[in-house]
Amino acid sequence: MSRLLFILLLFSVFLFPVVNREIRNQSDTVQREETLRFSRSLFGPSTFVFDPGMDMKDIQAVIDSIHSWQTSRQAEFTEARYALLFKPGTYRLDIKIGYYTQVAGLGESPEDVVIEGNIKSLTTRHGNVLTNFWRSVENLTVVPSSDSAVIWGVSQAAPMRRVHIRGNLNLFDKGYASGGFLADSKVDGIISSGPQQQWFTRNSELGGWKGGVWNMMFMGVQGAPASEFPENPYTTLDSVPVIREKPYLVYVRNKYFVTIPAIRKNASGIDRGGAEKIIPLNKFYIASPSKDNAGTINSALRRGKHLLLTPGKYMLDESIKIDRNATVVMGTGFATFIPDKGNAAIEVTGAEEVILCGITIDAGPIKSEKLLVMEPGVAGKRQQPGPSFLYDIFFRVGGPDEG
Repeated sequence: MSRLLFILLLFSVFLFPVVNREIRNQSDTVQREETLRFSRSLFGPSTFVFDPGMDMKDIQAVIDSIHSWQTSRQAEFTEARYALLFKPGTYRLDIKIGYYTQVAGLGESPEDVVIEGNIKSLTTRHGNVLTNFWRSVENLTVVPSSDSAVIWGVSQAAPMRRVHIRGNLNLFDKGYASGGFLADSKVDGIISSGPQQQWFTRNSELGGWKGGVWNMMFMGVQGAPASEFPENPYTTLDSVPVIREKPYLVYVRNKYFVTIPAIRKNASGIDRGGAEKIIPLNKFYIASPSKDNAGTINSALRRGKHLLLTPGKYMLDESIKIDRNATVVMGTGFATFIPDKGNAAIEVTGAEEVILCGITIDAGPIKSEKLLVMEPGVAGKRQQPGPSFLYDIFFRVGGPDEG
């Protein structure tokens, strides 16, 4: 009897981890299926569009699930990408953001989407945020819970744009942090950089700034510290010679549009003026990684469409070719281009006033001499064309795949 008991105990020791792992996998599958119930938008299964009329507990559960997936040990180089979009209204949420996750309001103004609670990018391992890349937040207002600050602990490729924080902002969480970007934003309280090594703030309004390690750069920022380099690591310029803020998606009167902000010259502070133009979404070709390739995308561009990329990875056997003036290519949820025939990912030739934004470009398995080509056209005699603009274009060589 004792020998049988010993064998059963020994068997259970080896079996339990396998069974436990299987239970966790089944639970994770059920959780993913439950979460995907809330993704039923024209932007595909990796885009979640929330409405203030939804149950906040349900929204919080979806956000928490995505955060758990996007902060796991394998998440830094996962293929999963997400866009979390919020229609105008007020939400009581605690939003934690992991890898390859975009959080954006769909209002005409950042004040149209209000998050009462917090938005955070936190330490996940090693007691620092040195590998907190590829995440973003834009076009909304955050009202932090009492006695708390918005914690945006990141290290590069993690922009914060067009936000209003009615409180303080910390650019770190616990340990070291190494770089980031803030633009077109208003922070009522103090920004504390703590151990953040370097940071670039552009065209914003700050209640104050505290700290700095190596290099803190300010352009067109009201409330920025005075230049004190090298005594303190601050380099401050009063204005930006020419700038257009990043376009943003809006939801108005039950329809989607893309707003293109106007170009400003010698700009200081945030841009809350009128748009240069508002483009209906039906003028865009909405691309999906499950159905589209370079051929279908280029066909849409030749028909005069703009391009909206839904989250995911796009393998390109030829370049995306842009030769029409004022074409807009907007990526959401860290949409990723991977050229796999030695080609460039994007070629802009002979076109002016082009806008590219929100695209990650990974090197492919065959060496590409160029990943992005920008060849402007020749100016016309009657009118000088405006500049092209690139926003949040991230290049990666030596990432998760061969390349």
